[in-house]
Amino acid sequence: MPVFSLFLLPFLHSVRIIGHRGDGCSQINCVSEYPENSIPSALHAIKVGADVVELDVWLSKDDELMISHRNNPNGTKDDLFASITPGVGTSTPRPDQFEYKKRNVYPMKAAWSKDKRPRQEYLSDKYNVAYNPIMPLPTLGEYFDAVCPTGKKIVVEMKGDDARLGPRIIAEIERRDVFDCIHAISSFEWNVNNTNPHLADLFEPIRYDTRVQRALLYGGTQKTSNDFILTAAKYYNAHFIHLNCNALDANWQSTINKARAQGLESFCYYGGGIDTYSHFDKAMSYGVDEICTNNPALLYQYLHPQSPKRTK
Repeated sequence: MPVFSLFLLPFLHSVRIIGHRGDGCSQINCVSEYPENSIPSALHAIKVGADVVELDVWLSKDDELMISHRNNPNGTKDDLFASITPGVGTSTPRPDQFEYKKRNVYPMKAAWSKDKRPRQEYLSDKYNVAYNPIMPLPTLGEYFDAVCPTGKKIVVEMKGDDARLGPRIIAEIERRDVFDCIHAISSFEWNVNNTNPHLADLFEPIRYDTRVQRALLYGGTQKTSNDFILTAAKYYNAHFIHLNCNALDANWQSTINKARAQGLESFCYYGGGIDTYSHFDKAMSYGVDEICTNNPALLYQYLHPQSPKRTK
């Protein structure tokens, strides 16, 4: 796409801003001021321009809906490395070990951008620096209570392999009557037509619930066609295809165009790292409807270059 077109895109194509885990991620090279997935992170993302905030949710050992990206059911570290650090001991609990009733023992870890320890030290479970002031992992209900009154919306990303998760999330939404606050429920954990099926199919128990929109997360790309996700979206009654911004290519461009013709919207996410205008140029050039970013303030400035910066 010609360079001049890229500069015009923000004016020709309006996209929604999604704050990734609120106002960015806590890991190496991210710019988050607050611990990712925390309530202050979500509220700050909204303050600096996010239309929607994204969070990660899984069921704890004692059956509570907890917000965190630590999600691998097999007990290995995921790409977050350590979002919670122990007050005692040398190992952070995995989701099947974490207990809501003990959450004060495991405060949220200080974001790397506030500390900038050497990489290996920061990634170690022995790194025991909690964010100050101390914050425990929030529950999904607490998150709803804080964010929904702002009038902004939430993308709830399901994690893990517990098939009860979707219905439990729906029950929590129903209990607090916040259906209008939910932008979409998303997950990588879906199996029908997925070229890289996961351990669980978390959408299956909720695919007929018309009160919530679903977004199929997929991080890869195929050499020939990515249209399999369109068939899956029809099966799951999905509204969005949710893609990796870095994986966008000519095949995804074709799929995005077909999705739009079928009434589907698309949004892409940038995971760990520092997002730049070049990142946004790429995502915009593919015509996505929404961008999930670690830096919602920067994306707001990109989309509204004449507006005052919203960084405080």
